[in-house]
Amino acid sequence: MPSKTVAIFLCTYNGQKYLEEQLNSIRDQSYKNWKIWVSDDGSVDETKKLLEAFQETVGHDRLQIFDGPRSGFAANFLSLISNIDLSADYSAWSDQDDIWDKDKLGNAINWLERQPDTTPALYCSRTRLIDENGEEIGYSPLFRRPPSFANALSCLL
Repeated sequence: MPSKTVAIFLCTYNGQKYLEEQLNSIRDQSYKNWKIWVSDDGSVDETKKLLEAFQETVGHDRLQIFDGPRSGFAANFLSLISNIDLSADYSAWSDQDDIWDKDKLGNAINWLERQPDTTPALYCSRTRLIDENGEEIGYSPLFRRPPSFANALSCLL
């Protein structure tokens, strides 16, 4: 049985400083059935050139680049997720300065596949924070309320 596809939504804006490491961490995932859809919000640095070079490496079918709405990060992400031509079995969101552990997608897919088909599911985890030298400096807050779909929606408000 073929593995399910993960759509990775990545928004960029002048992200050249961090982007290469982030793209490499996606390329090196243990779970290999992913596609990256990037919306660039008008970068004036080398971000687009980095994206295009990575696209040549992984293939145009694995990375597609779109021009963003140039209205900030929220509108940029919304432009991606509202594009009806972009579909996959699962979705993952990425900031341009993230660095993913090799098993990030694999762990998420394994957990999601064990959930009942009749129940909406959302996978989340804490973020390990690092400084500009790659040194670990802590974790994102541990919220009091347990992870749930309703709690995830209330965090957006």
